[in-house]
Amino acid sequence: MGNREEVQQAAEALTTGNSTQRADAAIAVLRLARNRASLLPVRERLLATLDDAEFTGCTAVALALLVDSWRFLGLLPTIDALEALSVGANQVQAKAAIIRAAKLRSDIAGASQPLVPLLAAGLPQTAPILAQLAAQGADVSPCLAAIETALEPLIVRADTAQEQTLARLWMSTLGRVNNAVVEGC
Repeated sequence: MGNREEVQQAAEALTTGNSTQRADAAIAVLRLARNRASLLPVRERLLATLDDAEFTGCTAVALALLVDSWRFLGLLPTIDALEALSVGANQVQAKAAIIRAAKLRSDIAGASQPLVPLLAAGLPQTAPILAQLAAQGADVSPCLAAIETALEPLIVRADTAQEQTLARLWMSTLGRVNNAVVEGC
């Protein structure tokens, strides 16, 4: 577990250090958050760094804020998936979505809005993650077509746990959308 002094030092380096020190501090903040250190005393300073377009550590800081806010909601697998996406082919899109989500982190439905399309691109592997977000109140209806596409080859059998999770996500999503959205698919 990280201590209060480490959190304070990392937050200080985020705002006063050179670019290398700031990048290292961003990684340290994420590590501290994952080790259950509270970011509450430095939350405002961390949020301020998210608006710095030149700062390369914004994604790590945003992920740290999400870890700090969402760890007790069982959403760490979501954050793990987002971290993997932040270094993938769509990293620019992922970075923007993660930063926006971090700014809205206390409103899971609002924070999930930019994340759902990003996670939908990884279906069927991301079905459990989308299902977790939906269980927390996120609107996953924008990815209904992607869910349907991923589900189509599985409709006949749905015999693995992943396929069953995807099928439940699809049914849950259908139950939440209005008829105009369903008829448009």
